[in-house]
Amino acid sequence: MGVTFSNNSAATYIPIVSQTINSGTSYTFSSISQAFTDLVVIIYGIDTGNGDAYHLQVGNGGVDTGNNYGRVGLNGDGSSVSGPVYSGSPYVQLGFQNVGTAANVPFTTKIEIQNYSSTNYFKTMQVLMGSSTETSSQVSTWRSTSVIDTLKISVTGFASGNVITLYGIKAA
Repeated sequence: MGVTFSNNSAATYIPIVSQTINSGTSYTFSSISQAFTDLVVIIYGIDTGNGDAYHLQVGNGGVDTGNNYGRVGLNGDGSSVSGPVYSGSPYVQLGFQNVGTAANVPFTTKIEIQNYSSTNYFKTMQVLMGSSTETSSQVSTWRSTSVIDTLKISVTGFASGNVITLYGIKAA
């Protein structure tokens, strides 16, 4: 009796689209294919230290601007920790408000959206953010069983040239 392992899988992250956006703008990914099980969004940006914020809204046929998002998180900066909890919000706050006070600090954010094409569950999102000055981890929900085919990322207070890439995962 033996165990057989197979490694016939294709690449896990399949790039769908990449976009560069500037501060004070937003970008909407629409008509997202339902051919995947999960979605991943990676954001590379520069914190200016000037009231930075970035948000995510999702939806089906357009973004949901109602108070249907919730979040529980853990933020830290090396000297203090906070654990914000939000419910009934009109968006998912990515990372934390005011990412830092230091200017020109690069950061990376990863958003994982599980079962985005399922109509059986509310949508769960794990958000991880890190920079040289702060980190954040959170779990957010969009309280809807609708399929997600639209994502909107809004950016305020960051330097120009933020890169957002959307990936699909075929089998999670």
